[in-house]
Amino acid sequence: MCFIGIITDEKSRKYITKIEKKYLSDLKCKIVFITDKNIENMKHIRFNTVVINKKINDIDTLKDILENAKYIIINSDLNINLNILKEYNSIIITYGFNSKSTVTMSSNSEDNIQICVQRNILKKKNNIEQQEISVVKESDVNVYDVMIIITIVLINNKKIIDLLIL
Repeated sequence: MCFIGIITDEKSRKYITKIEKKYLSDLKCKIVFITDKNIENMKHIRFNTVVINKKINDIDTLKDILENAKYIIINSDLNINLNILKEYNSIIITYGFNSKSTVTMSSNSEDNIQICVQRNILKKKNNIEQQEISVVKESDVNVYDVMIIITIVLINNKKIIDLLIL
């Protein structure tokens, strides 16, 4: 079994947990939420994917968590020194409103979000190509959470249906 570690706030944790049941339940991965309270216990878990959606002050423990990750998905809009990521052989995927992010939002209307994969994401099999993904908003959703879910779905070889409802 693989583990996906997500460093985020409580509001995002609740939303991602709700969406996990709908879109990620058939993945053979377990999502683990990493908080300031449990981060010390997480440094010995081998995560396949680590998502950084919140700044962590304990850089040494963060480095331990990232050490064996195949994918590091990071919010490029956070004020985090990305130089620490140069130490890893992981595939780095950035997301956010930054125009250089790998995954970003290209448009946002009242009931629809367009998520754009701006650059190919390299994988051992079946690279993820540039594409636009249309998402119907059911409620007041955080676009960052939508980008996290879509990125996790894509790197785990799950087909994206033409229109997601998040």
